[in-house]
Amino acid sequence: MNKTIAEVLNAEIEKGEDQFFIIQCKEYPQFITQGKTIEEAVKMLKSLISFELKWSNPQIMVSISEEEVSKL
Repeated sequence: MNKTIAEVLNAEIEKGEDQFFIIQCKEYPQFITQGKTIEEAVKMLKSLISFELKWSNPQIMVSISEEEVSKL
């Protein structure tokens, strides 16, 4: 079943030993991915969520706290 979604999801992000940013969705903790930059990691997470939940035309906003990003 395909559906259009507008949703704000929260994510945790950390920098791995390989310097990639690892991102995990708090609402769907089974969804975890990575990217060379924070922007790429967020894009990858959005794609993963859309694919796994079979959302078409998703309008997903991923929220990461400024405090969490400043620790990186």
